[in-house]
Amino acid sequence: MKKNKNFQASLKGWTLVSSAVISFSGQAMLMPHNQALASVFIGVQDLHLLSVNEAKKVTFPEASSFVDINLDITDDLLKQVAKKTNVSKMAKDKETKVFQVLDSKGKNLGYFFIDKVYGKHELITYSVGIDNNGMVKHVEILDYKETYGWQIDNKDWREQFVGKNIQSKLTLDDDIKNISGATLSCKHIADGVKRILALYEIALRKKA
Repeated sequence: MKKNKNFQASLKGWTLVSSAVISFSGQAMLMPHNQALASVFIGVQDLHLLSVNEAKKVTFPEASSFVDINLDITDDLLKQVAKKTNVSKMAKDKETKVFQVLDSKGKNLGYFFIDKVYGKHELITYSVGIDNNGMVKHVEILDYKETYGWQIDNKDWREQFVGKNIQSKLTLDDDIKNISGATLSCKHIADGVKRILALYEIALRKKA
């Protein structure tokens, strides 16, 4: 089977099911291996790709502990973030969770964020690791519910964010590639990472 170029690098969390078992438009389907094989994805999906703990481990494998930070995300802070990024405020800003990451000696390694953005209609839960230099260390997609666009979990696409900082454009079709059929999901994750970087710069960088 010839692979789509957007699919070459990573099929994490997916199982190829023969068209002899389940057929959709005459083609074999790619299904998440943690879903029942009898499930057919028609309409809204509910793909649980990684747990929070799994995302923590792959983002900061050297970490000894993750300390929950009760960051007061006020309307004023959100206005500062929006001004710094030119990204309008999204519905789930105040649900952003932040953890300080420490090694075995208590040294700060950076921060781990869990955030939500809308794809087209449904929320996407994703995580971002920021190192002590204010650069993106890792991005993971945790939950995806949209009918289309799950290709944003492709490893190559997510790794475009690694090394980006608050000075980076993080603009679709510029320093972040678009994925056909997933434009809104791509744009909103890029905007979300940009807002996370701004939140780090404004509220956390002095503590790092």
